[in-house]
Amino acid sequence: MPHKTVAFTLLGTLAGAMLASAAHARWSDVEVQWLGTIGILPLLVATVTLIFLAVNSRYTARSVENTRATLDQARKAEVANRFQKGVELLESTNIATRVGGIAVLRDVAIQEPQGYWTSVADVLANLIESNSRAQISAFDDASRAWLEAENSGWKAPDFGMTGRDVLAAIEVLGLQDKRLRQVILQRDLARPIEIIGAALVGIVLKDLDLRQIHWNGAFASHVTFSGCNLRDATLALPTIRCTFGECDLAGATIKCLGSPWIPNRVSFSRCRALRSQLIMSDDIILQMHQMDLTGARIVGGHANVDFCWFFEHEPSLSVRTQTDIANTVNLAPVGATPRGFKIYRAPPQKSAE
Repeated sequence: MPHKTVAFTLLGTLAGAMLASAAHARWSDVEVQWLGTIGILPLLVATVTLIFLAVNSRYTARSVENTRATLDQARKAEVANRFQKGVELLESTNIATRVGGIAVLRDVAIQEPQGYWTSVADVLANLIESNSRAQISAFDDASRAWLEAENSGWKAPDFGMTGRDVLAAIEVLGLQDKRLRQVILQRDLARPIEIIGAALVGIVLKDLDLRQIHWNGAFASHVTFSGCNLRDATLALPTIRCTFGECDLAGATIKCLGSPWIPNRVSFSRCRALRSQLIMSDDIILQMHQMDLTGARIVGGHANVDFCWFFEHEPSLSVRTQTDIANTVNLAPVGATPRGFKIYRAPPQKSAE
């Protein structure tokens, strides 16, 4: 080793100097010079030791850096292999295998968010689109058939349930996993994700951050949005009997388009809807329960409202028919819309007996 050679050279020089002094002087002089009060020998030994340690630490640090680089390369190769394996699992015809592949990709994004989150999001968006095509086609065919039949002897089709793999993919994109949500939001890696064509049928979307997902050409039927974050988001799609519960809709724009062949309603319960826009087509019955409607804009054909309120900024309401707010005995309304839709300033403490 080079550092050992340097150390041996220094020690050899020291030994040679001591022998030379001993050969040309009396022992008493040598003793005084090297071991006496002057202390040259201890000084030289300490100096050589420090030089040896400095050289050794330098080479040790370089060795540690090389080892760390080797381990980092091995880790990156292992993550790349797992990503590729996850993508391969998505090609399986077995839905459980595809769900497993989605879990692998989620873990890859958690471990290496900077390098893989964008790729994982693109792969999962593509899976949602490709696995929804049959249901999207059925929805479009049903719309055309209803128009052609003019609602005579026509029956709405069964679109089938959204697959577990599509739901799992949406949950990853919606950052349901707390570890994934933490790394993506802390490192500011959230970006818009566009999904072109998605069938959301008979599923529960729970505790998802849907602000970055843009649905284009999708439809939702019998879907429950529970505890989702839609703050300042835009959600516009054909909607059949969907429910929003305990969602953050502050500043959001929710546009629900009805389906003419089926009695339709959209329900909002215990949602925070400050400054939101809830825009329903005329055939949708809008139901709102325990909603803070401060500064909201509500448009639609029908509205049933229960235990809703606002603070300071009165909501704007434009509804064709409506049911006055219920369960408000002993509470005086602070105002009413031109159509008689009463609005109360604060929620009641309890419902009427």
